[in-house]
Amino acid sequence: MRLKYILYTIALCCLFSVATAKAQISKEIMTVLDNTSANIKKCGNVKATFTATQFNKKEPQGSTNGMVCISGNKVYIDGGATKIWYDGKTQWSYSASTKEVNVSTPTKSEAAKINPYSFIYLYKQGYKATMYNAQVRGKNCYDVRLTSNTRKDIKQVYLTIDKNTMLPICVRINTNGSNWTRISIYEVSKKQKFNASTFKFNAKEFPNTELIDLR
Repeated sequence: MRLKYILYTIALCCLFSVATAKAQISKEIMTVLDNTSANIKKCGNVKATFTATQFNKKEPQGSTNGMVCISGNKVYIDGGATKIWYDGKTQWSYSASTKEVNVSTPTKSEAAKINPYSFIYLYKQGYKATMYNAQVRGKNCYDVRLTSNTRKDIKQVYLTIDKNTMLPICVRINTNGSNWTRISIYEVSKKQKFNASTFKFNAKEFPNTELIDLR
């Protein structure tokens, strides 16, 4: 399973609200998505655990458990063998299997891919939406299904939103026909305090690691 790809998808989607242009969806769906976006903002700095599973059609190809920390435009993702740090300017991507860390300065659009908050306003960019009621993990939920009207990297996004907290508990993403990634979100800790070092790679903690500077 492409663990690094899944981690990027997690960072893109695990805590953000997606919606569509107001003219293309019902007022009811827009209200649900707007409320979800507002609640995410109120969370402040967050730490969350997740399980990400990649599917080819309906067949699971593997899964990974991990943790993500978010503070404004700063992100840290711990997927076990793969970790990503982003301090708002520089990004470090570490692979335990290769003992390498790639250092880069992502563009604004590239940085958006590892910052869930950057996608809160994706709903203004041309998706149509339908919504259903659902029960997931014993919770009453909204199941919001978004489909792109144009050729986009993200073809479809299914958001499962807890009606009680108005926060996503599951996100399913389709980027290529039969390829889906499901991100199940579990413990979400709000208003966390992080040190600046949380979002920077510390070479002392990873001895014998080769640094590859792509800047």
